[in-house]
Amino acid sequence: HFPVDSVPAATSIEEVTLVLRLLPGGSAPDSADVVEVRRIRSVWSEGITGQASLTVDAAPLATKLTDLVYSSVERRIAIRIPGDLLREWGATAATNDGILVSLVLHDDHPTREVKIGSRESTRPAELHVTYTDLPPGRF
Repeated sequence: HFPVDSVPAATSIEEVTLVLRLLPGGSAPDSADVVEVRRIRSVWSEGITGQASLTVDAAPLATKLTDLVYSSVERRIAIRIPGDLLREWGATAATNDGILVSLVLHDDHPTREVKIGSRESTRPAELHVTYTDLPPGRF
């Protein structure tokens, strides 16, 4: 869940990126791994929630790693989210049940762990939104 009320109503959303920060001690994803992002369509409680209890869309919103930075300072996964989803959430807050991000690791590394920071960690996820003001009305 990300609150989207900070995006002004009279703007055009250009780009939305979910940034997941990798924790120290974990592996980084490689090019054979797949990220799937699916829209959640049901209310769920904050904390540990099993995927089976979520109602998610069958078709993923995104299925690839859009940006990987493997530096020791800024290890992260950046996933582009469709702007129309954020616009819908801003217009009708009741539709904002969040998204489910799944990382499917390549079979050659069965013991590899990719550790992602949570809101409670020192490396929380961030939602980056780029927007511009709408042009003035025309007569």
